[in-house]
Formats: sequence, C-alpha cells, structure tokens
Amino acid sequence: MNVSRKNWIKFSFFNTFEQALARVADAGVAILLIWSMPTPAYSKLALAQAVVAPFLFLFISPAIFLYREFARWRGEGASSMAYHLRILRKFGWGIAQLALVLTFILAAVLPGSETYRVRFFSLAWAFSIPVGIYVFSSDREFLRLDLKFKPLNVSTVYQKMSFLTGTALAVFFGHARVEYLAAASVFSLVTTAILVRKLSTRILLDQGASLSALRGVGGPKPSSVILSMLKNFSIWNHLSGSILVWIQSMDLFFLGVFRFPAFEVGLYSTALKIGNVALALPMAVGSLFAVRLGQRFGHENIQNERKEIGKFSLLLMLAASLQTLIVLALSPWFIRLLSHGRWSEDAQGQVFVWMRWILLGGVIFSSGYMWNWWFTMRGNVRQLLFRLYLPWLVFSLAIYATAAHASILNVAQANIWVALVFLGLVGIQLLKVQKS
Repeated sequence: MNVSRKNWIKFSFFNTFEQALARVADAGVAILLIWSMPTPAYSKLALAQAVVAPFLFLFISPAIFLYREFARWRGEGASSMAYHLRILRKFGWGIAQLALVLTFILAAVLPGSETYRVRFFSLAWAFSIPVGIYVFSSDREFLRLDLKFKPLNVSTVYQKMSFLTGTALAVFFGHARVEYLAAASVFSLVTTAILVRKLSTRILLDQGASLSALRGVGGPKPSSVILSMLKNFSIWNHLSGSILVWIQSMDLFFLGVFRFPAFEVGLYSTALKIGNVALALPMAVGSLFAVRLGQRFGHENIQNERKEIGKFSLLLMLAASLQTLIVLALSPWFIRLLSHGRWSEDAQGQVFVWMRWILLGGVIFSSGYMWNWWFTMRGNVRQLLFRLYLPWLVFSLAIYATAAHASILNVAQANIWVALVFLGLVGIQLLKVQKS
C-alpha cells in the first residue's frame, strides 16, 4: 500500500489523536476511582491488577500476528483478510472465556480478609481491562493498519466513553461498589467488540470480500492458522509482552507481597497512575511506527529503517522529557485535587516524591521503546525473548524484591534501575544485530 507523505502526516495525526484520547479517558477513570474511593479500598483494585498481571502470560494476543502478516493477506485480496480476521477474532473470544474461568478460581484460592464476592468482582474488573484488548484488538488493529482512522476513532471514542460513563454511574449512583465497576467494564468490552466488528465488516465488504469469507466458509482451517501463528511467532512474542506488562506493575506486586499498609499502597498506586503518563507519548509513536512496518513486505529497507529509528528514538526521548517536565509542574495541583482533603500534606508530598522517580524511569524506558518494536517486527522473536526479556525479568525481580525489603521510596527509585537495565539490554541486542 503506497501512501503519500501528506497522507502519512494526516494518518499520523489521527493515530496520535486516538492514542491520546485513550490515555485521557483511562486517566479519567483512574481519577474518578482515586477521588471517590477510600484509599485502602482503591489499593485493593490496584493490587487485583497486580495479581492479574502474571496470569496474562496465558493470554496470547492475536492482533500482533496481524502486524506481521497484514501485507501478505492484503496482497491475497479482501476475502483472504476476512478469513484470517474472523479466525483471530474467535481466538480473542476464547481468551475472554479463559479469563472468566481464572476469575472464579483465583477468587476462591487467594488469601485475604475480603469476601469471595469482593475478590471475584475485583478480579473481574482487573481482568476485563486487558482482556478487552484481546477480544476486539484484531478488528481494531485491522482498521489501523488499513489506515481507516475515522472508524478506528469512532470505536475508541465509544469504548473509552462507555467505560468512563459506566464508571461514573457506578461511582455516583452505586457508591463505587466493585460489582458495579466490574459490570461497567464488561459492558464496555462486549458492546465495543460488537461495534468494531460491524465497522471492519463494512470495510471488508466495500473492498470486495465475499459473504462466505466473512462467515469463514471455504477458508483455511482455524486450527492450522492458529498453530502456525503460535509456533512461528505469537507464543514467543506473547511471552515477551507478558513480561513487559508484569514488570510495569511489579513494584505494586512486591508491595502486596511484603504487606505494606493498604493506605500507603493506595498512595503509591496513585503516584504510579500519574507516572505512567510518561509512557503515553512513546506508545503512541511506537504504534504509528509499527503501522509503517506492518504495511511493508519482508525485510526490505532494513538499513533505512535503522536510521529512521535512531533519529526518532532521540526525538522521542527529548519529547518524553518535555512531557515529564510539564507533568511535574502540574502534579502538586493535581495531587491536591485527587486528595480533596483526605490526605495530609506529608502524604501528598510522598506521592509527589515517588512519582518523580517513576516519571524518570519512564523517560529512560522510552528511549529504547522503538528499537524494541523494530526487533519484534523484523527480528527473531524467540531470540528476543531469551536475550532481552528473560534477563530483564530476572534483573527486575531482584531489583524490586531488594527495594521492597527497605521502603516504598526504594521501590519507586527501583524504576530507574529497571529502566536502565532494559536500555542496556536493548543496546546489547542492537550491537548483535549490527554484527550480523
């Protein structure tokens, strides 16, 4: 698919807008929960997310395979795309069913003073947020890769606004009870999946896909496609992605393991929510660059891509640094707003101090983020798992566990060391690629 420079600028704007909208809405949900719930109660939701994170290694995202194969399937015609998209969609719903089974099991076996009902709905809420990505991501990423940003933005607006509105209703009319929060999240997940499927189906019909292809009649066997996907790419990439997700919440995980006071954990989770803003820009830019890579066949233009990534990585780090300075300047006012009289000045100061270290770790991480995308799309994902992600996991476990023995401040500072280890491993991987 040849796209002019002018159109790429337009698509870049809409892609960035979609990513920014998603981040703003997610922040809105976090603000509602932090503002409305007692800090110990909010910490239970945050800890539920940390408990869920290690189990995400069971959930293999079908959408990332779409990035590797989009150009080939598009070249085979709209019907081929429809066949494969339907298979990936069904695989996503299978993951949702697995998440539901895990919710029942974990709610029964996890220790804690809460009732089974509270544990079940806390875990259902925590699972439903990442599971939504698996359920409707294939259709969403098809729209992105096909540069259909208008329907993509429509689906994002609906998803985030329905989630935000449902959360607001649960907060203001349901007293932020966890079962209402879980219901709002699940409702947004299911209805978004229905909407985005209709949008992608309409586009495929316009492009010439047959009705039989949309129904999966006469296409490749789902089992053969899925097995090929898992064996050759997805399972290795999924394990890497699961490690990445877990490390991003590992500090909270160890705060729960070492049984820090619920109030302090709630304050730290607030700092972490604000600090994760530093990742918004690199993820938006990384998503756009992945679209460019996904539309190209094979490994052509490798040298040009490496030069592009080198330049963009430097610009991205500078932009992330500027973004961090803006967040730091606004944070004292923002923390007071979230507190609305519940936290002492000392507690607010703690949140600000922890957040500074988390933000700095995000800036360091952003400088290697695009290289990581490139290794995934153009390199050997199995080698990437063993050379980058598994060593990073081992170092992160050691760093956070050691820090959690001391204090929450040390845990916040550990974000710097974890980000530096990631950057160092990316550099080692890049040197190996250059030699080969």
